[in-house]
Amino acid sequence: MQTSDTVQALVQSQREFNAAVSGLSDEEASAHPEPGCWSVLEQVEHLVMAESRLGMIFSMATKQDEGIRDLTREADLAAAVRDRSRKISAPERIHPTGKFRTTSEALQAFNAARTSATAFATEHEAELDTWKAAHPVFGSISMREWLVLVAGHSGRHVEQIRETLRASKAHHG
Repeated sequence: MQTSDTVQALVQSQREFNAAVSGLSDEEASAHPEPGCWSVLEQVEHLVMAESRLGMIFSMATKQDEGIRDLTREADLAAAVRDRSRKISAPERIHPTGKFRTTSEALQAFNAARTSATAFATEHEAELDTWKAAHPVFGSISMREWLVLVAGHSGRHVEQIRETLRASKAHHG
């Protein structure tokens, strides 16, 4: 069975995220480069919280008569979610609370949440375009589009992590 491009995007962005975080010491990952900025551990926790909500979102989705895949919209969503020039405040319910103390623990939780999302995408590939749910920023989108956003969201945080590490190095010498 051929792996869908949606599943490939989830797997690739998981690899990219793991590469950005793996190898950081717990001290590096917990450092705040500036007041009010999330540490790398907090960014991982935020992603875990966001991705762990997918099951609830999928359970609230409504079935459409037809599922038409819109590759242009998918590309636009992927670009929009990764665009760091546009600041987006996360809803309070997915703000980090300091749950993770180690990089290893945080990555383990991220990988478990992402594995669940990837399994869902694989299992429901044929119907991803027929189910829709409301997104707080992008409105009503298909489950495939949700998964495109999931992949892009971790990519957005890869960029934020790079910014955090650069700022931390500049601030701490």
